[in-house]
Amino acid sequence: MFDSWSEMFVIALVALVVIGPKDLPKVLRTIGQWVGKAKRVSYEFKRHVDDMVRESELDEVRQQITAATNTDPGKYVENTIDPDKKLREAIEFGGEELVNVKLPENAPVNAPAAPTTPPAPVPGKEPQP
Repeated sequence: MFDSWSEMFVIALVALVVIGPKDLPKVLRTIGQWVGKAKRVSYEFKRHVDDMVRESELDEVRQQITAATNTDPGKYVENTIDPDKKLREAIEFGGEELVNVKLPENAPVNAPAAPTTPPAPVPGKEPQP
């Protein structure tokens, strides 16, 4: 709006001539009060908009918490980890034989698998005791 000091000087000179030196301080004070009111109104508007944004974000979080508490925790975790069910399909397609394996009742869970046959001897080498 005001690009240089020369424009400001011309406006101040015209205001001094038109308004007069006696009323110029009153006019400047009134203009200052209007500018202050405009700033306060804009600040209030900004604050209300920020409050609405904060409330909408809180509503989204509230909905997520409600969804998490109303659903089965296993399904919620499964949907969070694998929302498009591609991992489940890959496991079900490729690991069917692993899913149906049953361990003996007395088998320890963390025990290493015992070899079923001894290693074959290497020709030309004697086995070491």
